[in-house]
Parts: sequence; C-alpha cells; structure tokens
Amino acid sequence: MLNQAVTHHRAGRMDTAEALYRQVLAADPDNADALHLLGLLAHQTGHDDDAAALIRRALTLKPDRAAYWNSLGSALAHKPPAHRALAAFEKALELDPGFATGAYNLANTLKDMGRPEDALAAYEHALAIRPDYAEACCNMGIVLRRLGRLDQAVAAHRRALGLAPRLAQAHNNLGLALHDQGRLDEARAAYQAALEVDPGYGDAWKNLGAAHRDRGHPDDAIAAYRRALEADPRDAQAYCNLGVALRQRDDPDGAIAAYRRALEIDPAMVEALNNLGVALRQQGKLDEAARIYRRVLGIDPRLIEARNNLGEIYEKTSRLDDAQALLDEADRRDRAHPAMKRMAATLLRRRGRIREALAELADLPDTVDDERTRLRVHYELGQLYDRDNRPDDAMRNFHAAKAIQMRSYQADRVDAGSALDVVRALRHAFAEPWSKALSPSAMPVGRTHALDESAPIFLVGFPRSGTTLLDQILDSHPDLCVLEERPCLSAAAGILTASSAGYPEALAHLTPDLAARARRAYHACVARHLDRPPGTRLVDKFPLNIVHGGLIHGLFPDAKIVLALRHPADVCLSSFMQYVELNDAMANFLTLEGTAEFYDEVMSLWRCYTEILPIRPHAVRYESLVADFRGEVGKLLAYLNLEWNDAVLDFAAHARTRRVATPSYHQVTEPIYGRASFRWRRYQAHLAPIMVRLARHVDFFGY
Repeated sequence: MLNQAVTHHRAGRMDTAEALYRQVLAADPDNADALHLLGLLAHQTGHDDDAAALIRRALTLKPDRAAYWNSLGSALAHKPPAHRALAAFEKALELDPGFATGAYNLANTLKDMGRPEDALAAYEHALAIRPDYAEACCNMGIVLRRLGRLDQAVAAHRRALGLAPRLAQAHNNLGLALHDQGRLDEARAAYQAALEVDPGYGDAWKNLGAAHRDRGHPDDAIAAYRRALEADPRDAQAYCNLGVALRQRDDPDGAIAAYRRALEIDPAMVEALNNLGVALRQQGKLDEAARIYRRVLGIDPRLIEARNNLGEIYEKTSRLDDAQALLDEADRRDRAHPAMKRMAATLLRRRGRIREALAELADLPDTVDDERTRLRVHYELGQLYDRDNRPDDAMRNFHAAKAIQMRSYQADRVDAGSALDVVRALRHAFAEPWSKALSPSAMPVGRTHALDESAPIFLVGFPRSGTTLLDQILDSHPDLCVLEERPCLSAAAGILTASSAGYPEALAHLTPDLAARARRAYHACVARHLDRPPGTRLVDKFPLNIVHGGLIHGLFPDAKIVLALRHPADVCLSSFMQYVELNDAMANFLTLEGTAEFYDEVMSLWRCYTEILPIRPHAVRYESLVADFRGEVGKLLAYLNLEWNDAVLDFAAHARTRRVATPSYHQVTEPIYGRASFRWRRYQAHLAPIMVRLARHVDFFGY
C-alpha cells in the first residue's frame, strides 16, 4: 500500500496519496517512511506546520536518515527563525556528505539569510557532487550578481542554460545580470527567451518592461508591465513600475493612478509612495506631495530620496526653516550623503552664505555614484561659483552638468532640432504672400466672444528674460490673475492645424466659426488650469508663446502683449546655467551654441511678426526694471489701462504665497536686485563663440 501511495504522490494525485499514507499509519503508527512522506506531501500542499510535526515524528524513529532532515529543513525554510532550517540541512549533509539536494537546499537557506559567501560554497559543493545540477548553477548566479560579480553571474547562468535550455528562471536571471552590465539588448533577449518558455512568467515581464524603460521605450515598457499584471493582477511592484513608465511617457495622471493602485495592494510600499510624491510634485501639487513624503519618512526615516524630495519642496516654496529642520533630523550617516550635502549647500546659498556652501560641497562631485545627484551637485556648484565671482569654475560645473543630462534617457527622448524646425517653419510661412494680407480688416472680429469679454494679456519673451519676475509683479495686482506656463495657446493652434488649410496658413482663411472654435479650445484649457477670481483680467504667461505671435494677433487682435527683454548674451548665459526638465525646446539649452541658435531663431521669428503684423507690444527691459522698478512698473500698468496699486511693490512676499514652478522660483521671492544685470560681461571669454550670432539682436534691441 505504501508503494501505491508513492505512485499516486509522484503523479500529483495528492488526495489519493494522503488517504493511502494515512491507511498505512492507521495499521502501523510507527512507519517512519509513511510519516516522512505524508509530511513531505503536507509541505508540498502548503501545510508546513503539519509537515514539520510529521517529519519530526519520523526522525524520532530514524534519526540517521539524511532525506528526513532535508525534508524537515524544507518545511522550516519559510518560517522564522531561519537557523532551524539551516540546522536541519546541515544535519542532512553531516549524515550524507554526498547528498546534492541537501547541499543545494542548504545553499538556498544561506542565500536567503544574507550569507552569500557561505551560500556560494554550498552551491559549489552541490555542483561538485552533481555537475549537471542546473538549478544550483542558476541560484549561484543570483548570489554572484548580488555580490556585484557580474561576469561570473553571467557565466553561471549560461552554464545553467547549457544544462537546461528551457529553464525559464535561468534565462530571466541571465537577463538581470546583463541588465546590470548595461547590455540592454542582450538582457531584453534573455527576458524574451524566458517568456517563450513560460508566457505567464510575471517577473520576466516586469524585467522586460524595465529593459524597455531603460532603453527609452516607454510604450513597450507599459505593454510589458500590463502583461505582468495579467499574470498577477495584485502585483503591487508591477503597478509601481507601470507608473514609472507612464510618467516617462509624459502621462502623469496615468502614473498617479498606477501608484495609487499599487498602494491599495500594499499601503506601506515605500517605492510607490515616493514615486507618487514625485508625480504629484511634477503636477504642481506640492502640498499633497509633501504629505506623501512625510508618510514615506514615517515608514523609513532613512530613505534619502524622500528626505531630499521633501526638502526640495520646502526650499522651492521658501520654507527654508522647515527644510533646515528636515536636514537636521537626518542622522549623522545620512547627513553625510551627497544629496543631503547638496541640500545643505542650497539652503546656505539661499541665505547668502556662499563660502560655507562651497565648503559643504568640497570635492564632492568626484565621490558621487548616482548620476542625478551628481547632476544637481554640479548645478549647485555652478550657481555658487557664479555668486562667488569665479566664472571659470562656474562654467566648468555647468558644462559637467549638461554632459550628464546629455547621457540621460530623457535626452534620448527629445529632439532639439524639432523645436527649431517649428520656429523655422513659422518664419518661412510668414514670408509667404498670404501673410502680408493679415491686416486688422482681414482679421475676424475678436473684441468680444461668449467666454470672455476682454482679450487675454500675453506675457512672452525668450526664457530667462525676466518673465517670471513680471509674472509675480502682475499677479500681485488685485485686478490681474496670471496663468503660469500652460500650453493653452497650443490648444488653439491644434484647432487650426486640424483645419483644411492647417496652421499657420489657416490664419489667412480664418472664418468666424473656426476662430470661435479655436478661442473656445483656448479658454477651456485656461479654465482647467486656473481658478480666476471674478472681475480679474487674465495674464497668460508662457514665454515661448512668443513663437505664436501671428496666432495671438489672429485670434485676439485686441490683446495686450507684454514682451520681456534682456541683453541677449545674459539671456543665453542664464538659459545655459539653469537646470531644466528636458523637452524638445529645452534640449537646445544643453550647449551654449544650441542656446544661441535657438535664441536667434525665436527672436528672428518675433522680429518677422513685428515687421509684417500691426503688433504693438509693450517691452519691459529687465535691466531697466531693476534700475527703476516703480517707473517701469508704472509704465507697464498704464499700458494695461490699470491704476497703480502698492501691492505690486511687495511682489516678493506675494511670490512666497504662490507655487512658482520656473527655475527663477528663489529669485522672485527676494527683493529686487541687480546682480544678474549684464552678468555676461564676466563670462565674455566663454561667450565669445556665440556673440557673432547674437550681435544683430544686441543691436536691434538697443543694447
């Protein structure tokens, strides 16, 4: 009967096997083999407590059976304390040093206990006994990867696959080792090989998604993560990874939904919480992001990334005391982390303690492994050296920072040339004969329409020309409300693009219906992003709307346009010196030459608009504004038909109550200062290669 039970057991007929084992034990309660085998069956069906009790009874009868000790270890392996399973496997090997399965199980336990060197020795013992033990080769590769011995890990997994070509785990783990080596195409092939063997292998789908993500292919990554979720709909890690890929694809709403789903499954998942905070922060939801980061630190106070992210929110919103307290709360080891030292330096810079900040970062870039942290350190050092009047050191660090950004996956996803192409195409179009006919009489009536009786005020200019300062000044006036950098004019352009003539040619055939639809798209976008108090006038601040001057005139011919101007060399220098999230336009700022070329093309297009169209902007020179704040702001308000209001004098305090999302966030919360005026003169040697391109704009704008 025992032999019959074993036959059913091996065939997977567990219920029948269990019934027969129990019949054997009913007739012979001290049958050690039946006790052991029934215990092994209990372990295989997930009843480890029953398994351990049965196998221990068998061992009281036959304590010298290595197989019994091995089975006991297997039953104990997933229940703490781990040393009980370890002792059982060691006893099995003591009784039978040639027991390959015992050596393998001992190695697995040592691996799970965090004793990698001892685990390697046990795997080598198992392979010495049984050289064709593919699973031992595979798991040995896992340990070697954890130890950072990647070449050996790759060799171990290839050896395992030589022994068992359809071992899906070995294909997957080979992919992980190759992935760590940066061999992404080979890693992807290994993951795909694992999935050919086992199409429902959720971990392989997740790893394949990571390979696609790291290659800058978010759509493929998203598809892979969704397949992982088909395999296990409650895989919190897969949802978290999906969120990362969605954010990479510029779908913040989708990313946030994925992170929230991960947290429904695992509320304490620190990675998902931290990523949720990042996504909320990118959407400008800083208060909610801060709450998330505080929640993360409540779970793991030593998570540097969350502490750094929360500190940056405090710093960007000028809560400098809160940021300092957060830094002071870190223990001594964490306070020495490069990200924490960078935060300390930033806070010191914000308080004007430049030399102390430089001392905080002394020799730091050479010791930072994480590229993003090294990027931020270089940008911070550049700002500090600039403030310390050391232009050569400043530029050295800015160039180092740009070099890191050029290597990033974000840089692979953007195309600086496409932004230039858009500007050039608009300039070419407005050189066509039809553009000469775009006089006010040819334009549709635009003074009134259903959604807004007054046209918006457009605040435009090349980035870093002073638009954020003007934004804060204007928003502090009680009769104005500023929309900050939302692509609402692009929404209107999209309506014209979809028309038969396309954009910008549709401006020459702008029927009242088409114009109305475009304006509705514009105002719908504004309504989504801005809760404007009744009776206030809309100020649309988006610097690069300057490239759509023709569209502004076409849809809103009565619009007021405020043009921010600054010395072209200062504009280009400042654009190069600032950290920006990369998109097609901002990618032009990765080099000084690219910055100057983009400036030249954009401002040449603007000059084209002013020559062809009856655009009469009010220009505000940054240098004049700094030198005569009250006089320049008075002229600006008069242009906008507004009375003077003393609230504009306290724009810095007003800025501290707002969420300023541009790189100028810290500058506009300070009283007006002149240190950035004509800063380019200190950098003349560095700017010499671009001055020829900028010269005609310097002359045109009267500098």
